[in-house]
Amino acid sequence: MFIGPFWDIIPITRNCENALRSVRISAGPPRNIWIDSLCINQDDEEERSAQVALMPRIYAGAAGVLVYLGNATSDSDLAMDAITRSEDSYRCVHLGNRSGVCEGCFKAVESLFQRNFFQRLWVV
Repeated sequence: MFIGPFWDIIPITRNCENALRSVRISAGPPRNIWIDSLCINQDDEEERSAQVALMPRIYAGAAGVLVYLGNATSDSDLAMDAITRSEDSYRCVHLGNRSGVCEGCFKAVESLFQRNFFQRLWVV
């Protein structure tokens, strides 16, 4: 990734590249995007710990929060549809009650929550 007026090179992960590509827009004013993997020195454990403690304040003060969960899979749309139906999602995820929830929906939601994002410390 190239940034700044001097086109400094910053290495990014494939996941970060995919996220940036998915939110890229061709029109409109420039947007500032805070990306934790770029804004926090990942090699400095002390800095990472201090920043994790600030996460609630950082996200609460944001104009909007966008989460990249990874590339779409064959059941991503099904999972997101199931999640937006909150009562079904609650029964499915929290109560383990699959009655009234299609088996495909349950598996799709379960698969979504297995993604790396939900394993991160400040998400859990």
